[in-house]
Parts: sequence; structure tokens; C-alpha cells
Amino acid sequence: MVLPVDVWRDTLLLGLRSKNWNDDDRRRRLLSEAYEPGLLRRLEVTKRILVVDDKNELLHLMRRVLEDEQYQVSILQDGKDAYTRVKTQLPDLLILDLKLGDISGQDILKQLKDDHVTADIPVIVYTAAVLEAEEVSRLVSSHPIHYQGVHVVQKPFELENLLALVQQVLNEPVR
Repeated sequence: MVLPVDVWRDTLLLGLRSKNWNDDDRRRRLLSEAYEPGLLRRLEVTKRILVVDDKNELLHLMRRVLEDEQYQVSILQDGKDAYTRVKTQLPDLLILDLKLGDISGQDILKQLKDDHVTADIPVIVYTAAVLEAEEVSRLVSSHPIHYQGVHVVQKPFELENLLALVQQVLNEPVR
């Protein structure tokens, strides 16, 4: 059975999020039989990224750019909710500004890396503050196992370079 594109997309998105599905294997089998070959696999490998920044314009720019690359992007402007959001969403990647106004991105990074649930989530941190970038780089290099998967980017940065780093980080095998 082959459904028109708009029908299968809506059905698939609703069906995958439906709480009525009790058996994951049954759901996968039914969906894989109903849709074009390889579609389910391609949809399931969409990487989830959470971007945390207190600057609304940058958040929406990064969301648009990352979504254009087929990533599933969530944004958060309030840094004080970042740790909780990461712990509940468990994104494949966190992109975090170090200067958030109400809380330090460095504090969020330490919380995440100290929690066994979130410790393995890769993080790209960025800042325009040279001293803060150097401080985080020293922290990461002095504790490489604890801060594994943390990458520091200095602002301003080229979006192409950020996208290349995102792709590299998301394609690294989990250790």
C-alpha cells in the first residue's frame, strides 16, 4: 500500500508520537510495510539538537540553518531551564552559549557533565569572550575524560564552520 506524500507524512508523524502504540516492533513493521523503502530508517535517524542562547535573533537563525540541514531543532532562550530541558529531551547535541545573562553556560556544562544521564551528550559551547573561551578550553583539556565531547567555538564564527563541526560531532561514535 502506497499513500500520497502528504497523507503518509501526517500519518507517520502522528503515529510515531501517539501513545496508543504499545509495541515498537509492531509499529515499525506496519510503518515499513506502508511506506516507501528506507523512509522509516531515514526519518528515525534525524538528529535532535537543542540550542540555548539568550539572543532571540541568533536562536532563530541557528534554528533555520540547522533545520535546512534536516536536523530536528529545539531552542531555549532561558538558560536557567537548560539543564532540566536537556535532561528531559536528551538531545543528540547541545549547542550552548556561555554568556546567558541569568546563568553561566559554564555552570550548565558542569551540571550536565556531572550527571550520569546527560554526561555523554556532546556539547558545542560558544562565546565572544576570549577569556571565558580560554577558561573552558583549559577546563576541557585538563579533564578530557570528564569533558569528553565538548567543543569550544569562538564568536564570531562562520555558519559553514559550525555546520561542519555539528556534522562531525554527530557522526562521532559514542564511546
